[in-house]
Formats: sequence, C-alpha cells, structure tokens
Amino acid sequence: MVDLGVTVDSNMRFDKHINKIVTKAHQRAALICRCFKSKQPDILFRAFAVYACPILEYCSALWNPGYLCDINKIQRRFTKRLKGFYSLSYVNRLKALNTESLELRRLKTDLVTM
Repeated sequence: MVDLGVTVDSNMRFDKHINKIVTKAHQRAALICRCFKSKQPDILFRAFAVYACPILEYCSALWNPGYLCDINKIQRRFTKRLKGFYSLSYVNRLKALNTESLELRRLKTDLVTM
C-alpha cells in the first residue's frame, strides 16, 4: 500500500519504501557526479543537498527507526567521490563541507515532530 508516497506492507514494515528511496537517491547522486561540469566539492554537495537529500528525508519521522544503514551510505559514498575528499574520514568530510550527517538531520526532524 502506498499512502502519501510512503510504501508500507501489510506488516507495517517500510522495507520496500527504504529500498526504493535508496535506489532513487543513489541514481540522483550518480547523475550529479556525471552531469555537472563543475567538479568543485561545494557546488556538487549543494546539488546533492537539493536533489537527493529530500528523497532520503521525506516522512523520515514515520519510517526512521531501524532503517539507518543503507540511507547513511548514500551521503558517505557521495562525499567520498568529491575531488580531494577520498582520503578524509566521513566526519572530516562533513566538517569540510560544513554540513551534518543524514542521521543527525533525521534526529532533528524527529525532535521537531515530537
């Protein structure tokens, strides 16, 4: 069943929804890397934040608990592909881009929702 764009099965599990959004966000991230002429990390990450992050964050207060593994990998992989960021740790990449992890953003969304 799909309600407001969120896929739920009869057992109230969100596995299909998570797989769908992870696939879609991964495709968008790859498209950003291929299509932008500029290879400046700040511009590419801004495009990622605009085009891929909303897919990963939509209705996250509903499906968030227990589905963190695949979703966090999208941002990790994308930031690692940026020029000059391959050898940095994930935390250092986030600091260099002046941003937060998707997990922290989802936690803040949960707090605002409550």
